[in-house]
Amino acid sequence: MRHTRSHDDPKLVELVNKFEDASLQGEPVFFEHDEFSDLIDYYESEFLPERALEVCKCGAVQYPYTSTFHLRQAMILLDIGQKDGILDLLDQAESLSPVALEPKLLRAEALAAAGRFTEASRILKDLQAKVILNTDCSLVYLYQALLFEKQEDYPKMFETLKRALEEDSSNQEALDRMWICVELSKNYEESILFHEKLLDQDPYSYKSWYNLGHALSYCGRYEEAADAFEYSYLIQEDFEFAYRDCAEICLEIQDFNRALKCYSEVMERFDVDADLLLRIGQCYMATERSEIARKFFQKAIRLDNHSDESYYHLGECQLEAGEYKAAIKTFKQAIRLEDRREEYFSGLAEAYYQVDDLEKAELHFQSATEIAPELSEYWIRYVVFLLDTGRLKDAFETLDQAEEHAVGTEFIYCRVCLLIAAKHRSEALFLLEEALMEDFSLRSELFNILPELELDLEIQAVIETFRPT
Repeated sequence: MRHTRSHDDPKLVELVNKFEDASLQGEPVFFEHDEFSDLIDYYESEFLPERALEVCKCGAVQYPYTSTFHLRQAMILLDIGQKDGILDLLDQAESLSPVALEPKLLRAEALAAAGRFTEASRILKDLQAKVILNTDCSLVYLYQALLFEKQEDYPKMFETLKRALEEDSSNQEALDRMWICVELSKNYEESILFHEKLLDQDPYSYKSWYNLGHALSYCGRYEEAADAFEYSYLIQEDFEFAYRDCAEICLEIQDFNRALKCYSEVMERFDVDADLLLRIGQCYMATERSEIARKFFQKAIRLDNHSDESYYHLGECQLEAGEYKAAIKTFKQAIRLEDRREEYFSGLAEAYYQVDDLEKAELHFQSATEIAPELSEYWIRYVVFLLDTGRLKDAFETLDQAEEHAVGTEFIYCRVCLLIAAKHRSEALFLLEEALMEDFSLRSELFNILPELELDLEIQAVIETFRPT
């Protein structure tokens, strides 16, 4: 990974201004060798490859006996996908540095980019037979892995990257490509074993911990994955991805306080964006601190007024606070931005219900079930709405419709409540037994739908009868 000097560095600013002024006036520029390199780094970091190429050409004119600027020019052309002239530049670089490894590796990359895989492979195999140093061997294997990547042979890419890292476990680019390769090859289990072996040799390799975290998360080992990401950012405190990925895993396993701790670290160390503020708000919401959550959702919207999720969660806060008209407006904005999210329509329906606009509430409860007919929770919310508004027959019909699209024991509990409301108590108790035997853990559905059942002694007696021992 190339490290560039800070753009706030006054010497770099002066250097850039000097080059820009000379370019405007068509005058030749004279810089030290390292100053040319700094300028190239700067323009690449600013995504200005044409300017970087101009600097390369100036550097090559001023320092005609070094291969540096021919190589940098070839690398930039490769990066932007421009094939013309690369091989000529590499010919010049090799004539200036005939024993150097980099021009040969770049030639193989250039040939691969042109689809000349056999020639590229021949160069790399020849280099394998000649290189002696482990770091050089690792580089050759890395380029061979990149060749396999272009050929979409991901299993071979994985094996070759392993060889690269066995030769040099500190090869940062190989570690970067390994993460991508594992996702493409799906070798998650093997990746876990391999990175554990690497970490036995070098326990302070933050990228190895990071790669291990990803492989563990794909295998469903979330706690271990979160720990691996944490080790990664503890070793490398400016590695933002590790903080964010650790937080995402913690959200997945509902460890909201740990996620919040990671996100707080990101806020302190890195640039704040709307997604970060949204995630922090979600953590506060999940830990029942909705007033604090609201502030973060509002900040997220100020940074990105197209964040439908931020509007939705802000609407939830407003709904919880009894600000129903404000919630309606906010949920509508979320839907304007994204009209295929069932939870947005369900939230809007709830807000309309709270202001007694039953027609619009029903319309949006229906919309939620139409968008996600396979999800039981939106059907049940719709059925409960019909029950609460005295439309018992419609509630039964809607529940019948729900069972045509989705499955779940929660539907049985819901039917028990409807039967009790319809005064069919014996049938309800019989069905309750079936529900308890099928999934005892969902018994709270009864009380969510009909809270008064918590005080119903007969219902409680049946529940106790079927309580697992």
